[in-house]
Amino acid sequence: FNTATRLRIELDSAGVAYFFQDDKFQGVVAAGTSPDVILTPYIGVGGTATTSTALEVDYVLTACGR
Repeated sequence: FNTATRLRIELDSAGVAYFFQDDKFQGVVAAGTSPDVILTPYIGVGGTATTSTALEVDYVLTACGR
């Protein structure tokens, strides 16, 4: 089906991860990552033995304050 969903993950300087879906806060992970880890955005989707999966991504935004 053609339902758009906006997903966002924000990481603070301590490595805490904040998760949002359609601008609504969904939860937090206190140890999302370590501040010294170099991060690379990645989007993946996969099916199972009985289901297929399709995904269309319009854009990926990565940003970092200086």
